[in-house]
Amino acid sequence: MTGPPRGPDDIASHFDLIHRQPDPWSVRTSWYETRKAAILLASLPDATYRLAWEPGCSIGGLTTQLAARCERVVASDASPRALAAAAAATDRLPNVELEVQVLPRDRPNLRPGSVDLVVFGEFLYYVPPDDIDAILDIAADLLRTGGDLACIHWRPRPHDGWQSGVEVNGQVAADTRWADLVHHVDADFTLDVRRRR
Repeated sequence: MTGPPRGPDDIASHFDLIHRQPDPWSVRTSWYETRKAAILLASLPDATYRLAWEPGCSIGGLTTQLAARCERVVASDASPRALAAAAAATDRLPNVELEVQVLPRDRPNLRPGSVDLVVFGEFLYYVPPDDIDAILDIAADLLRTGGDLACIHWRPRPHDGWQSGVEVNGQVAADTRWADLVHHVDADFTLDVRRRR
């Protein structure tokens, strides 16, 4: 496929194809991924969270680290193959739940206002820009007042993405339902942590 995936079925099959490789983005081995996760986790203002939602979790690299800070983590991906790898990575973590979801079509089975932390990690640039607004609506509904939204993306546009990470984080930053807490621009990635008003 050239260009970004289109439509729910295309998204699921696209990421299933990518996840034929056991670690398609070298999450477990690259310094970029290790450093990026460490900076994201250090930028979260609360030491612990009750409930986190992580869509686009891929093989669960960040999920396992979130589980150490959260009482409960609900992680999702459009790819059943990715979730199988995430299940193997989190099989000894009873506080992690995994769900197949293609956003914004599939809404997580969580109560409005029940989530303390939402993490968008290198996920939103694979989503059409209009759908990002719908996903932000879901996040705003799920997050309690004072809950945190972390958004971290590689700065360039992936070959199969709709926008660059800078553009995606800019779209999220323009949403006035959150107050700015952290804005970190790195040579490789951009990170925003925002708090639900």
